Amino acid sequence: MENVNLNSLESIEFSLTSLFASWPEGMVLLDDHFRILSSNAVARSLGLRENSKFFEEIHLSRGNREDFQKRFCAPECQAGLCSDWEDMSLGGNFLRGFFLKVNQDRTLVLLRDTTAETYYRVLMDQAPDAILIFDHQGTIIKINQMGIDLLGFQAPQVEGRFLSDFVAESERRLLPLRLARLLKGQLLTVEINLITASGHLVPFEVRAREIGQNRIQAILHDLTRRKLHEMEMEFYGETMELFEEVALELDAEMRITRHTRRWDRIFQRPARDIGHFLTHVREDYQDLVRHHLQQILSGNRDRAIIQFKTEGAKNALWVEGKFRPLIRDGKICGVRSVLRDASIDHITEKQINFYTNHDTLTGLPNRTRLEEKLRLGLRRSETQGTRLILGFIDLDFFNQINNFYGHRAGDYVLQQAAERIVGVVGVERLFRWSGDRFALLIPEAGEKEQADQVASLIFEAMRRPFDIDEQQHRLTSTLGIAIYPDDGLTADHLIRMAEQALLYAKASQRNHVQLASRLPMRTQQRDQLILKNRLLSAVENEELQAFFQPKIDARSGKVVGMEALARWLNPDGNPVAGPGTFIPIAENAGIIGEVSRIVNRRAFRFLADLHSDLNLSINVSRHQLFQPDFLQNLRHELTFFALQPEQITLEITESLAMRDPQRAEQVLSDLKRDGFNLSIDDFGTGYSGLSQLHLMPVHELKLDITFVHRIHTLDGFNILKAITAMAQALQLGVVAEGVEDFQALQSLIAMGVETIQGNYFSPPVNEALFQSLLTDPALAQKLSADPAAP
Repeated sequence: MENVNLNSLESIEFSLTSLFASWPEGMVLLDDHFRILSSNAVARSLGLRENSKFFEEIHLSRGNREDFQKRFCAPECQAGLCSDWEDMSLGGNFLRGFFLKVNQDRTLVLLRDTTAETYYRVLMDQAPDAILIFDHQGTIIKINQMGIDLLGFQAPQVEGRFLSDFVAESERRLLPLRLARLLKGQLLTVEINLITASGHLVPFEVRAREIGQNRIQAILHDLTRRKLHEMEMEFYGETMELFEEVALELDAEMRITRHTRRWDRIFQRPARDIGHFLTHVREDYQDLVRHHLQQILSGNRDRAIIQFKTEGAKNALWVEGKFRPLIRDGKICGVRSVLRDASIDHITEKQINFYTNHDTLTGLPNRTRLEEKLRLGLRRSETQGTRLILGFIDLDFFNQINNFYGHRAGDYVLQQAAERIVGVVGVERLFRWSGDRFALLIPEAGEKEQADQVASLIFEAMRRPFDIDEQQHRLTSTLGIAIYPDDGLTADHLIRMAEQALLYAKASQRNHVQLASRLPMRTQQRDQLILKNRLLSAVENEELQAFFQPKIDARSGKVVGMEALARWLNPDGNPVAGPGTFIPIAENAGIIGEVSRIVNRRAFRFLADLHSDLNLSINVSRHQLFQPDFLQNLRHELTFFALQPEQITLEITESLAMRDPQRAEQVLSDLKRDGFNLSIDDFGTGYSGLSQLHLMPVHELKLDITFVHRIHTLDGFNILKAITAMAQALQLGVVAEGVEDFQALQSLIAMGVETIQGNYFSPPVNEALFQSLLTDPALAQKLSADPAAP
């Protein structure tokens, strides 16, 4: 068609008639104004109308239209000049146009519908995976944009080359076999490594099939991320095998869906026996575990730590499980868990509990256990209206045995004496108080005469001689007894009265029982009543003061906090009564809440006036903690003084926190969520056992002062060391109060105690003296300098 030369419109139209009718593509003749003079059936099927403007019917980019007008409308344009455009469209179809200049006022246009080709090219270039088209011999015909991006080559560097040029050398021998499979019409899916422009090997998953006309299409999916993920998962899996823990996933029905291979180490069952989780829990623990898991699955809790025993093993183990919700698509669909063998911990915990609450020489419950059971017994007696007997038993002239025969003989006598008295009163009623002194506790006692009866039986048991160094020695004993409610209403008061009775008996007549009610002096109750009335008046007039004892950083010697303590002073500054006296009176009188409110408000005001980052510790009584409006009132007080919860530590005694563990846990969780720091005060004197401690949302443990005072003894040292190690394992801070000397301080620091409180640094002082302590360099010097050293 390059030499077509028609001289007139009539001859052109006549010559093209047969060509128009048979041409398989659209054919259009345009005049010099680009008006359609004639068109064939294919062109008309595309939507082109005769006598219409060609560029009004069809879309051509502005740049190409200007190029067309420039080349085909200029007077010097000659017949035979042609051009080709690919960006035309008509009615949603994509067209390719071939323009031929017939003469100065006629242009012939050939149109080809390339819609399918265009769509295919667009899909190829927008595909998320690399796409290669190659022939049966493996010659690459086409590569899409993603393939160019992944391999790093430009299209001319790839198209026309053999596929084997880009395949890893070790895998090229497999290409002929794979091509043969494709030519048989099979769909081929393989993993293959291709060489990038940088020379690196990239793993691809290749899905290839024949698409006809000596063409094979291959879709290449980059496996780099998947391979990395698989390597990471393999690494994590191998790492998990290094741990003794078992990781589990449970579905909403508590069935085990996934687990690590350490399963059989704990449960001693093969993996094929794994099914419902509760079948691996001993029956008497199943309700506990089920309850906690249901709480997590229902969204009421976001975590739980449970200890239980396994089921079905030859030697059932204690297991500790940490459970959290398994969330997918924003919904709880199961539970994730990490389990560990806690048998050794459980045994250790039992041992710690035993040594915390028992005397190592006699095996009797110790002073700590007595004070705990005494308070419990008093509450029960108060509720039931019964008596309670508390007595102290001293071995007469016991020091003579120690001095003459040695401590080993003395220990033997103490053990034998304990066995004899236990034979009379029972092991749950006798306690080792200290030295050669035992304590007797009989709750729910009957008449007062029961005390005389018990004393007579003890005297009779002690009359039998002791065999010491192949000789028989006779020892007598002396008893002092106080009875609730006749001789006192609080534990401290009863202890004091029983000790007074014992001292009076030893001073007047040994081998004798003295009841506190028979002491010559009977003014205690009257004095207590007078003191109670004065305290009521002092509370009403807000005469109570707040004193502050510094809390010292064991590393730097700096004051990091202070504990607010209630003090009741006369106008001359001398105490009306000590806190050990008036606090129990306030508790029994039901005014402990008012006492705490007065002292706390004074402490909050002082902290606000200091404008420092010190932390303030305040004591929380039983009356306060379980009051419905306790948290609300506390927030109000802090807001009034412009203080934040993070500046306050609430000290709750262990026995109070564990008296109602579920309720306490909820209250403490609310306080922690508000930002308050929580401390378990007098730790080791309660009756919780360590198994419940980890459930409490607390920040620190405060060692009971009685343990600190016994740190120089082997028992005291071991107990403190065990409690400190346990606290560190639970990531809790440790505060030691009652530190009185340099040796105790150094021992506590060596154990890892972080915060020290005690008279060694400073007793509780008023606001002015406390402020002077903040700048006193002597505090830090006391960490390393023994004031008793020469």
